[in-house]
Amino acid sequence: MLPTAILPALIERDVVLYEPRIIAEYLDERFLHPPLLPSDPLGRARGRLTMFRIKQEWLDRLQLPDQRDTARAQLRHALAESEPLFRASRFFLSPEIGLADCMLLPWLWRLPAAGLFWRELGMGIESYAQRLLNTPLFQRTLSDAERVLV
Repeated sequence: MLPTAILPALIERDVVLYEPRIIAEYLDERFLHPPLLPSDPLGRARGRLTMFRIKQEWLDRLQLPDQRDTARAQLRHALAESEPLFRASRFFLSPEIGLADCMLLPWLWRLPAAGLFWRELGMGIESYAQRLLNTPLFQRTLSDAERVLV
């Protein structure tokens, strides 16, 4: 059973997962190619550290309903400062898609609903979001109603 108000969620056959890191690691283990974490231990550790920081510094900011306006302002500032990270590579800090992208994409998709628009956060973020959210792979994850919103 899916707990209420926990996003993103992955529902596949009889599996329901709802923690971004758990979803991302499940995807990496379920679909072996392309690998979403590097094969070397140091690269995997760095990838996991990146995911930890994304969750702690960005994803968790909008989870505090009583502090939503303050959290939104802090998140807007943190993302604007981090905008060069989205321009550094084709994917988030990598030339190939990785677990960080799997965590970021559903969250970026929902940012406008929280009043944070990609263009306001910088061209690197807007370009990254538009490029990856409009891929057929991501579009297949959306319902027909969600697809209209792109």
